[in-house]
Amino acid sequence: MPSDSDREKIQMMAALGSQEEKISKIFKVAEKTLRKHCREELATGEAVANSAVGRFLYDAATGKETYVKEDGTIGIRHIGASSATVTAAIFWMKPAPIGKSCSSMAVTVPKAASHRLVRIRQAPLVVR
Repeated sequence: MPSDSDREKIQMMAALGSQEEKISKIFKVAEKTLRKHCREELATGEAVANSAVGRFLYDAATGKETYVKEDGTIGIRHIGASSATVTAAIFWMKPAPIGKSCSSMAVTVPKAASHRLVRIRQAPLVVR
């Protein structure tokens, strides 16, 4: 059975894209053994890492910092705006339609609607 520390390392390695073959060699176990005892860590590594990075970017974009208080609860400090918070906000919005640089996009309507082409106008991105 792997220790909690080993499980955390395995999850991080999976999050960073390491192959199970390589992880098993590092921990000197068979791949089958790794999958048997660390299935959860292998399966959730990427999601956990994406969540942590997403939270960091969200906090930076909104001018906040999340931290764990001594009693174990989550605290939020307001750090204000800086060039880093603006950069994080722009990066955060990139995948969203409002972050796209085009002023319009074409959408094909399904057959039931007679194959009409519809144009959807988007408001320009404004960073304040």
